[in-house]
Amino acid sequence: MRGMTAALVVGAVCVLGAMLGGCSGSARASADYVMVYLKTGPAHPPTEEQREIFKGHMANMHCLADEGKLLIAGPFDRPRDRTWRGIFVLDTPSVETAREWTGTDPGVKSGVFVTEMRALRASPALRRAVELEKQMPKGEAKPGEPPPNIRAYVMVTADDADAARVVIGASRLADTVVWCGRFGDGAGGVFVLDAAKVGDVEGELLGFGLDGWWSTKALMGLPEEARVLVDAAPK
Repeated sequence: MRGMTAALVVGAVCVLGAMLGGCSGSARASADYVMVYLKTGPAHPPTEEQREIFKGHMANMHCLADEGKLLIAGPFDRPRDRTWRGIFVLDTPSVETAREWTGTDPGVKSGVFVTEMRALRASPALRRAVELEKQMPKGEAKPGEPPPNIRAYVMVTADDADAARVVIGASRLADTVVWCGRFGDGAGGVFVLDAAKVGDVEGELLGFGLDGWWSTKALMGLPEEARVLVDAAPK
């Protein structure tokens, strides 16, 4: 009887752990990426030149995605750090390789953007994003509106990823995580939520960094494991 009670207790702990990001005793597959912050650079070319640079920026993103290098991308919406323009998640564990890949971007080449690199450990399921995007129906954007395959999210940045996981998991936001990852320092991390604007979630997430962010609707189709915070790399 005692053995059965102990088993039930352990099972309950693991269920709760799964709700908050996985039972601590379970092994979770992980992959190493680089998250790139695209930031406002020193160059401010004339408007027409900026248009051409932006066209090249978009074309280069498609090229990197087709080559399996760029998994996730999107611009910020009124971020806390006004220099932040957007992010890339690149499928490489090497910051140097990530710097080479982003160096092919016309925006980076011209100095319109500068980059800041952060190692990111997350689920291998993030690699499904490109495939899911290719399956999305394409359509023409209406004037003044984003493309039909683009939608708003909220990005949560935390110095303590485990604390953020617990807070999110214990709140009404538990089912809104779309994908998440742990930064290379092992402590901080990022969570992307299914929310239209920061104001929709800030009541539950006081003390964490919150930013509006735009990306493809295809991210909503990522597997469940993309929503689970992976373990830190062994030291």
